[in-house]
Amino acid sequence: MTQLAGIDGPAGAWADRRLDPVQSRQAAASRRSGVLPHLSFCCELPPDRLTALFADGSVLADLAALGASVSLALIDFSAERASAVRRLNEAGVPVTAWLVLERGDGYYCTPDNAHSTALRYDAFKTWSAAERLSFVGVAFDIEPAIQELEAMAGPERGPVLRQWAGRLFDHRRLGRALVVYRDLLAQVRADGYRTETYQFGTIVEEREAGSAVLQRAVGSMDLRADREWLMLYSSLLNDVAAGFLWNYAGGRARPAVGDTGGTGPIPALSCEQFARDLRLASRWGNEIAVFSLEGCVKRGYLAKLRDFDWDEPPAEPALARPMRMAQPAVRAMLAAAEHPLVALAALVAIWRLLRHPRLALGWLAAGLAHNLLVRPRLRTWGATTDEARRSLPGDEVMPVVRVQHTRATTIDAPPAAVWPWLVQLGFRRGGYYYPGWIDRLWGVAIRRRYRSAEWYTDESVANVNADRIIPELQDLRIGDRIQDGPDGYFEVREVIPERALVLYTARHPLSGRPLNASDPRVAAYVECSWAFVLEPTGDDRTRILVRTRGDHTPGPLAGLTMLVLFEPADWLMQTIMLRGLRNRAEREARAADMR
Repeated sequence: MTQLAGIDGPAGAWADRRLDPVQSRQAAASRRSGVLPHLSFCCELPPDRLTALFADGSVLADLAALGASVSLALIDFSAERASAVRRLNEAGVPVTAWLVLERGDGYYCTPDNAHSTALRYDAFKTWSAAERLSFVGVAFDIEPAIQELEAMAGPERGPVLRQWAGRLFDHRRLGRALVVYRDLLAQVRADGYRTETYQFGTIVEEREAGSAVLQRAVGSMDLRADREWLMLYSSLLNDVAAGFLWNYAGGRARPAVGDTGGTGPIPALSCEQFARDLRLASRWGNEIAVFSLEGCVKRGYLAKLRDFDWDEPPAEPALARPMRMAQPAVRAMLAAAEHPLVALAALVAIWRLLRHPRLALGWLAAGLAHNLLVRPRLRTWGATTDEARRSLPGDEVMPVVRVQHTRATTIDAPPAAVWPWLVQLGFRRGGYYYPGWIDRLWGVAIRRRYRSAEWYTDESVANVNADRIIPELQDLRIGDRIQDGPDGYFEVREVIPERALVLYTARHPLSGRPLNASDPRVAAYVECSWAFVLEPTGDDRTRILVRTRGDHTPGPLAGLTMLVLFEPADWLMQTIMLRGLRNRAEREARAADMR
């Protein structure tokens, strides 16, 4: 058997190490000290071959030694498959139920078989309960129907391509399916299972473009699962797929590499290709899926992974940079295809600007100046370069974000004098220490909308911002909710007295009402962590750092809204709040010194 590239260490050197799953690039960088990535092996075999795979127990031993998990395709609900799951359970190997359908229903999850998938899930629950099987999650493989994929792999592609083209403008088909699938994923989570999806890498481009053109055409679907795996297999496209791995494996999605062979006509990865793909995937995080388990066993890769050299840095694939440079153009085309009238209006506007070069150059210069000079300043107002870049308490609440702001100021008072003002922040608490004119405007807006609400009193909006420390608001604990308005609230995620207060919220971007951003049924969201960190300077003064780490619905419209509306407003309100907090803490500290 050919040796797997990069394996030179002593046998079993990794066998007793525990896993440390991480979802961010920063955590992945700190991992490079000898902790194995968490490998999830996909297995797709008929009953007889599945039984043979685990016959001698060596595969189970290797999986247990690697601390790996298995995503098992539920081609059927046979006794042999139940026996395989039971053996994995007994060996302590976590198992994910990979739901697939009958071939006549398309096999994979598509917009056309949503109700069949729901029935399949019900059958799975009945079978797993009857057999007393344990599963940690349920996975949905989102691909075109197997008949379409087989036709595309053969000479008769024309009918399938025409079918895909005919779906481009069928919004209802995709919309109806998304409702069913999102409800199904919510039901799976309510039943206590982790939800997972397998997606094509193109879903990333569509999200960033705010488009669903490819989803409508080929049958993919944008679902918010607990774990999303991007199928970045290089066994067919080689260098192209390696470029996808380099560019797309980050963010919330996790990379799935393959195919290692064992089933089907797809060529298998060589040992060098497999080693390259594992290292490319590991540069982004500590969770990697491998398709397939049977291929790794057949080619001898599984056992040798115990001694794989994960610390060898991967080389950037030749096509990675050109693909990265092409991403804006691809996203622009997808956005234009989704919103042709908007694209046409934009082209007309650009054409008119080009007819007036001075005006066009003026707009271009203004945009560049804002992006290069103004925007970085707003995001790091008052903070040093080191403060803006280093890790702070609360960063782990939002490990992957689209935007991060770090603002700071120095308060002429010790942390003990600042902390009481900090913990009483919030609506109908101590307020946010805005000046009186903002207080009055806020009160008028609340009176108009909420005067008939049960909680409303004139006093609750007349003096929103406290000028004193309120003793009954000083006991703040993890899990408490701090309202920041009549409808929204922040949840307390971390409290380190006189050191750090970390808050978290998830809202609907229009109504501002709280929601669960991880709920698969949520299509539009804004979520962020809000951390206040107090650092003593050694001269009875305090450096207060305020860090906001946020994520939002992908797409150019959401990104433009955040850029034009949220960022300037966030800068203005946070700087006003910090000034009010500083003035109150310094005044109280001076009064204490005089006493």
